[in-house]
Amino acid sequence: MACGEAAQAQDPAKRVLAIGPYAEDVPFQAGFMAGLAEGLGAETVLYREYLSYPTFSGASHEANFERYLREKYVEPLDLLVLFGDGATRWGERFRAFHPEAKRLNLVSSVELERKRAEQDVSGYVLLPEQNFAEALDFICSVDPGTKIRVVHDELSDESENSGELLEVAAKQLGVWERLDFIGGSFGEIREQLEALPQGSPVVLTPYFRGRGGEPAVPAVTMPHLIEGLDLKFYTMWDTLMLEGVLGGKIMISREVGRMAAAQGLRLLRGDALLPADAYGAGLYAFAFDDRLLRRFGMEESLLPAGSVLLNHRPKFLESYFWQSLLVASICAGLLVSTLVLRAVVRRRTQELVRRNEELNTTLMQRNRLSDIGRSMTMLAHDLRSPICTIKTCSDLLTGKSEIGVDDEWLVQRMSDSTRKSLSMISDMLDYVRTLEPKIETVSAEEFMEILNSEILPLCDDLEWVSVECRLLGEGDVSLDTVKVSRVVVNLVKNAIEALGQAEVANPVVVVTVEVSSQETSISVSDNGPGVGKEIAEQLFEPFKTSGKRSGTGLGLAIAKEFVQAHDGAISCETERGKTVFVVRIPNRTEGAREKVPREGVSLPS
Repeated sequence: MACGEAAQAQDPAKRVLAIGPYAEDVPFQAGFMAGLAEGLGAETVLYREYLSYPTFSGASHEANFERYLREKYVEPLDLLVLFGDGATRWGERFRAFHPEAKRLNLVSSVELERKRAEQDVSGYVLLPEQNFAEALDFICSVDPGTKIRVVHDELSDESENSGELLEVAAKQLGVWERLDFIGGSFGEIREQLEALPQGSPVVLTPYFRGRGGEPAVPAVTMPHLIEGLDLKFYTMWDTLMLEGVLGGKIMISREVGRMAAAQGLRLLRGDALLPADAYGAGLYAFAFDDRLLRRFGMEESLLPAGSVLLNHRPKFLESYFWQSLLVASICAGLLVSTLVLRAVVRRRTQELVRRNEELNTTLMQRNRLSDIGRSMTMLAHDLRSPICTIKTCSDLLTGKSEIGVDDEWLVQRMSDSTRKSLSMISDMLDYVRTLEPKIETVSAEEFMEILNSEILPLCDDLEWVSVECRLLGEGDVSLDTVKVSRVVVNLVKNAIEALGQAEVANPVVVVTVEVSSQETSISVSDNGPGVGKEIAEQLFEPFKTSGKRSGTGLGLAIAKEFVQAHDGAISCETERGKTVFVVRIPNRTEGAREKVPREGVSLPS
């Protein structure tokens, strides 16, 4: 029911009480309270008491409220602010126990004359009636001789004040007989408005009360009252323009509230009050809805000077309407053409991409078949030598030859030739059938054991070369251990053969496995003579070799396919005295840990 707040300014400490309806969001009251709080002293206390209309009525309510005020406000007050006629009645009661308080009554000019007649104290704020006169004069000039309906109810205190203002203004202009007041409940007023001819002028006041004791209807219901009605609605009160209202004289209520606060501060300090003719000057304006002006065929030249136009259409659209429409049509046509063209291009692009993919697939198949044909020819040629060796050895073993040769040596030669033949056939099958890798997750240590077991047979009877295997990092690797170990073995084998052909002093082959959270990197390096530039550019193509005396030329091509099947990559870095092949395979596990260098392990010769 009550609230108090400290205000800030320069004056000495004061006690101020404001009484009025519970309407803090109303622009006038909000502007007044803000202006008063800004002008008061830092130690001034501002109290606020609310009256709820029409609920706050009756002898019991008034007696309870008076008792509440007497008990709460025992100490003297410096200023009493009363909003409206309902609150000014409490000013009389305050005389009995707070005669020292100065009073500021915020009422209309008609109510002000009545209070002055009762010899009340000065300090009133004027809401000048000339605004009503100007608005009525404009309406009469637009519709001469036409009846002007006014939504009004004399049973409402606020409507009584506005009715008196309208009566004074209408009699001054000589148009009192043209006013026709419409009152009653919401439904009754709506029914009367619906019966009016189209385009009839109607003046809206913000308060009215229904017949039979219904509560007062506030201004927020106005949009519902006028919804769907094709009438010339005008407003002449301190309200903003509503949807569907043609126009009217409105008040910039928040600024008027601040001027009222300035008047109250003058009264509180004992300064001279603002004169009635200066108060509110420049804070009233005509406002009109441009859309409704056009609907009713009203020219802007008829409007009062300085009028504000809402929902105004720019003038260039009036002057160049057809030209603008033509340009808009052309732009729309261009937009449609662009969208159609984009759709056609997109469809043709998709078709070309599809055909290109088909051609690439066909070309790859043809190249593959050509490679297979070449490989079969090479295989048939290369198998002749080991098969002849096996045939010769078998003849010697069966005694068909008179040359005396050790049987064990013959069996070893047959085994070597057989192993060579099987290697050629395996390379050919691996190149022809590209199988998906069988990914498995093993620890880095287990993978190194697999590599050691595959590389160890290569070192038999090779005392002239040193092969070392190193592991950097710990964790798990995710790959096809069979295919990847074959790639590493092939690289090691190629390195040993290259070192043997070049007759390098102190030949060394180093296999390094490096495990990280992102990838598994396997490098095979040797200290051989390196690979020629021309050969290095074609090293991973089928049937290309780096000068070996034997082989199908498919080893590195197969290694590349195995690595790419893991979404990895293989590369060669070569220079004189060093060659390094690097295989990088993405690590699909999260078990890899930081690199921890470990001692190199030399395989036995």
